[in-house]
Amino acid sequence: MTIQSRLNATFTLLIVFALLLAGQSLRLGDQLGQAIEQSWRLSSRRILLEQIRTRFAVPGPAAADTLPEAGAVRLTLRTLLNDPVDPREPAAVEGLLRDLDALETDAVGPEISEHLLALQRVYESAVQRAFGRLQNSTRWTAFLVFSLLFVALAQLLVISIGVRRWLVTPLGHVAEAMQRISRGNLVHRLPEKGHDEMSELARNINRMSASLAGYQQRLIETERLALLGEMSSYVAHAVRNPLASIRSAAQVGMEVIDHPADLRQTFADIIATADRLAAWAQELLTSIGPLRLKPGSFSVSTWLMRVRAMLEPAATAKGMSIEIAIEPGTPDIIEGDESLLAQALAAVLENAIEASPAPAPIQIVACPAALESRSDPAGIWVEVIDRGPGIPAELRQRVLLPYFTTKPRGTGIGLAMARHILLLHGGTVEVLDPPAPPGCRIRLAVPERLPPPESDPPVPAAGAYPRRAPTQ
Repeated sequence: MTIQSRLNATFTLLIVFALLLAGQSLRLGDQLGQAIEQSWRLSSRRILLEQIRTRFAVPGPAAADTLPEAGAVRLTLRTLLNDPVDPREPAAVEGLLRDLDALETDAVGPEISEHLLALQRVYESAVQRAFGRLQNSTRWTAFLVFSLLFVALAQLLVISIGVRRWLVTPLGHVAEAMQRISRGNLVHRLPEKGHDEMSELARNINRMSASLAGYQQRLIETERLALLGEMSSYVAHAVRNPLASIRSAAQVGMEVIDHPADLRQTFADIIATADRLAAWAQELLTSIGPLRLKPGSFSVSTWLMRVRAMLEPAATAKGMSIEIAIEPGTPDIIEGDESLLAQALAAVLENAIEASPAPAPIQIVACPAALESRSDPAGIWVEVIDRGPGIPAELRQRVLLPYFTTKPRGTGIGLAMARHILLLHGGTVEVLDPPAPPGCRIRLAVPERLPPPESDPPVPAAGAYPRRAPTQ
């Protein structure tokens, strides 16, 4: 329930009581007017009764003097029959009229007194009923007044407590959260309890904080890449050129036939090491500059086999094999930069080869991507599964960051570069638990179609990368 609906319910209850009080006040005023009118009518009737008792309630011979007045009294009594104040009044009035008609011959004093007494009782009963109704209405009005006051005080208390609970306390949490966020604590989160406006505000602030954390990490990564970009030219000329000279010299040494076998093996090791250092330098330069995608349609099976062919010699040298499995329903044709995606998959596969012990095979499994929502793009999952020691859960996000590595001689470039390439394709890289430990499972989520070039790639929790350059 929202704060507005709570306040509406509170004020609706107050308005209902106020309307009841207003209706009862109108009813009380009407009954008061009726009681006053009834009192006036009864008062005139009681005066008439007193006159009749005084003038006519005497013995017969003496009553003859009152005969002229009896006619006027009869007319007055007959008017009472047209507007009775009580159901019993007409019968008593008619009896009194008969007594007045008998004044000329009979002594009807006692009978008149009895009828007068009956009328008096009728009028007193009518007065009591009228004022009883007025008294009951007054009590009910007083009850409504006190109830309204009680409800008003209760609502003021509820509103005071509600404002403190629904507004003051959450706004205090919001102010504290904003202070922490302004000091750089972007991991602070507000509680998201309920479905009212303050809960929605808390959810929006949490989303804003998460976005700021992503943008902050993105800025940090951009600054680090920019700093390293200044060194790219020096690395290219100061490292790659000497490596090329060393490799050339070792190649010339290997071509000499009369060298002993151990010396030729040394030359081979020098060539392999130079190639590896040159590849690392190339990865370093590739991770610094903005990538330019060359999109096109390609076969998934051909892409996977081409990457396996690239690294199969390294796997064979360690006494292991690389197995490819493509599950039914996997799209065979997807869109993207096949060369960059091959580089990303090769980086993941190379790590798996280095981590796995012989003769455990390396598995590459391709399957259709499971869509968690309608907004998720269709595509494929390519999972590389090894039997190495695995990656601890607390490091699975950090290993995807540039220059973070758990290997003694690692550069921290391979997985970060793979993640960079997948982000530019609108995909992701995830480090997951293996189907059966020990080992590691790294999933590459590759969309079936490239996202629009003008859109920003998603900003993951672990950081982000600059927007990709326009495709060529």
